[in-house]
Amino acid sequence: MDIYELPDGKLLRLLRKPEDAFLVSYEVTALRTVRANGLHAPEAYEEVNLDGRPGFIMERSEKARLVRYIACCARAQKSGRPAAAWYRFL
Repeated sequence: MDIYELPDGKLLRLLRKPEDAFLVSYEVTALRTVRANGLHAPEAYEEVNLDGRPGFIMERSEKARLVRYIACCARAQKSGRPAAAWYRFL
């Protein structure tokens, strides 16, 4: 996974493997679900595909402990569980 800061301050998160595109939907859904339930999480703006790499644009948010979020998502991907299972760590 690669993360890039966009000129408007948002973040672009791109996965390295096109075959992992389904993970983007899991993470976007998880972020939106967390926010819909009144908890703080970065806002997921839209899913993208750049040069065959799936990803999404998200809010940059220090309150959401972004580094911890990324680490939890990486563990979720390795364990085969959707990222939503790890939001309790935020």
